[in-house]
Amino acid sequence: MRPLLRLTVTRIPLGVCFEFTVSDSQIDAPADKILIVEKGEAAVSGGSNYAQPLFDPNESNFTAPIGPIVNGVPTKASTHLELKYDVDAGSNAAWANWGTTPGNMPRFRHTESCNCLFVDGHVKSVHRGQMDWYKQIYIQGLYEDLDGPVQ
Repeated sequence: MRPLLRLTVTRIPLGVCFEFTVSDSQIDAPADKILIVEKGEAAVSGGSNYAQPLFDPNESNFTAPIGPIVNGVPTKASTHLELKYDVDAGSNAAWANWGTTPGNMPRFRHTESCNCLFVDGHVKSVHRGQMDWYKQIYIQGLYEDLDGPVQ
């Protein structure tokens, strides 16, 4: 089993860093899984910058609970919570913290689309409201190691 990726996920404000090596066999559909997204501006007035190197794949940043999963299909629809981060931080003091901010979430700035790099190496633009957490971000087994079962 050769490693395909080495993923580092940092949870802020907890400051806990998790590192995982993911093999080819653990990723059910590499052409569907997003690895890197274009993110929003993380700087706020006063010069602070809350940029983070990776986007936060936590289910609660993208959707209200979609589970349980039955026969590989979520029983509830995605609520697309990621859209509330589709802004530049600018002078908005609400983003002045190390929690989830536009600096670590997708930004749909190009004709309401976000440029994404997928695990298999291709790049594609994903339209606003079309990013599917379960299909495009969730990796079974890896996510449960971080956050427990899909809710």
